[in-house]
Amino acid sequence: WIFVAAPVVTLAAIVLAGDRIHPAFGDQANGPKPLLSVKGRPIVDFVVRALEQSNADRIFVSHDFGVDLCGALSPTQKTVLIQRTEGCTSLSEGLFHALRTAAAHYGVEDLVRRRFLLVPCDIPQVTGESFDQLIRDAQCVDADVIFAITPRLRLEERFPGKRFAGFF
Repeated sequence: WIFVAAPVVTLAAIVLAGDRIHPAFGDQANGPKPLLSVKGRPIVDFVVRALEQSNADRIFVSHDFGVDLCGALSPTQKTVLIQRTEGCTSLSEGLFHALRTAAAHYGVEDLVRRRFLLVPCDIPQVTGESFDQLIRDAQCVDADVIFAITPRLRLEERFPGKRFAGFF
């Protein structure tokens, strides 16, 4: 998660729901990552529902071109689905596209007073309460960016035998 600070505490979430499913997932391999089925639901649905229960006032879900999230989710009025343009495949391109959409939604004056919580689509165990705790904790830190991540050792302890990709 990345938290971008701003002067006033009004928060919107941007869910980064792009990429493909890793080949280790068998019959779902190479499909759209946000549609990976977990307990019969798309993985992104867990994240969106948790954010809908949180204090985030708006949820922007940035997804790859051609991926039908409308048919997979039941978003509320709090949620805005943003389909990336064709050829927009990198994480940074998807993020900038989502930020441009948010800027058009809010307008420049409101945008500069707003904070954004950047959220990956593949954390099905997350809850609205955990998002609210992160939001409260981030408000107490004097920083431009806060990147909260689960330590690899904790993941390996909780999910023995699973492989986890590293960031660095």
